[in-house]
Amino acid sequence: MFSLDRIPVTGASFEECPEGVAIISQTCDIVLSNRPNVIVAKVVQLPVTEAKQATEGYRPRYVGLPDGGDRLFVDLEHIHAVSKKALVDKTFVHAIKHGDAAGVRRFSFLVGRRFSRFAFPDAITYWFDPLRQTIEDKYSNPSSPLGRVLSHVVELRVQADDWNAPQASVTLHIIVSSGGLPEVGDEHVLPETGLARWLRPNGTLSKNSSAIAERLSPRDGTKPSNWDAYHLWNALGEALAEECTPKAKFMSKPGVRGAISTISGQVWSEDVFSLSLYRDTELLDLDHLSVPLASPELSKG
Repeated sequence: MFSLDRIPVTGASFEECPEGVAIISQTCDIVLSNRPNVIVAKVVQLPVTEAKQATEGYRPRYVGLPDGGDRLFVDLEHIHAVSKKALVDKTFVHAIKHGDAAGVRRFSFLVGRRFSRFAFPDAITYWFDPLRQTIEDKYSNPSSPLGRVLSHVVELRVQADDWNAPQASVTLHIIVSSGGLPEVGDEHVLPETGLARWLRPNGTLSKNSSAIAERLSPRDGTKPSNWDAYHLWNALGEALAEECTPKAKFMSKPGVRGAISTISGQVWSEDVFSLSLYRDTELLDLDHLSVPLASPELSKG
């Protein structure tokens, strides 16, 4: 990380960088003499809530610096090529310890992720926006039951038969950290009568994600049995999928109402989520799921 205090920006004079910049070029770009420039990105200090979101992977615009503390992040919205000569006399600190192979690998992955993410059709974005708001609300109240439960979720991924076709059939995959799901045997055990009646008094799920999280992670710390927790996690996946419904004010936008036919939720441990499913799914990232503000197609009507 260098103490370069500003970088040029097209259409503006300079972008001020009071926290400095970080090199995001590959090592070969840095050491080879026939490559005079390196790519740098602005380093920023984030508020606590945004820092937590970024650390847990929900803000791909920001990439944490392993040795930069809890709130220093590379802002990939502000990147630029600078001459190596411009950095010669600048103060330099290691933001990733020498020899920290895991830190380097994670940093490289997160930088690449920003530029390889899937571009959801605008109409689809309206469907995921309520879920985005639920996840963001979790960070404003991490001690809430839903906040506690979602802290075990490492990724949200979605899968569709065809994202661009009307009436798409979508699956929301909730991937939970290793050890976060209850251990159950191969036999299938129905939920106890009281839980079944509470979840589905009329045969269909009647509880929202917050209510299910309260039962899954109650304030008094009393844990449900493994099988009840198993059924509660599955119900939570169903409830989160049900939240993916556009707000009424957006339903009149062209293409929104018919963009998706069904959304189902499925909960996985990261230990068993397969590579083939990983390849067939797209990551949900908060910072590009906000509903379009000025889409040429959807701003009409």
